Amino acid sequence: MKISPRRRARECAVQALYSWSISQNSAEEIELAFVTDAFAGEDEIEAKVDMPYFRKLFRGTVANIEAVDASIRPYLDRDENEVDPIERSVLRMSAYELQFELEVVATLQAYLLHRKRRIHGTFWDFGMKEILTREIPEGYIK
Repeated sequence: MKISPRRRARECAVQALYSWSISQNSAEEIELAFVTDAFAGEDEIEAKVDMPYFRKLFRGTVANIEAVDASIRPYLDRDENEVDPIERSVLRMSAYELQFELEVVATLQAYLLHRKRRIHGTFWDFGMKEILTREIPEGYIK
């Protein structure tokens, strides 16, 4: 199965966020090490990873970490310090993407509205209502 460059960018952003949270190094150091070390030896890296999107996700999540963490907190069933670092990295990147990337929200809205009859219960309670009702600027989707 071929993995899309955008999906690979998300995977790499989660790995970089994990490294950032564990090492406590600066985001710039993590990104530089990640780009130079993690991709060393990979041919045509741009074809395998959407590098601009990787940078956008990683930098955006780090820059908005307080807002991202605040948006996750109400949905946790335990103290946030008890969340596994890998899970926390996935949650942080996903929350960032849903909060700050309008393209993703607009795509998800279209999908959810199409499948609306199947949405109920905890899936709906986990924030889908907020996603569906979020306003997308007119003319944003081409």
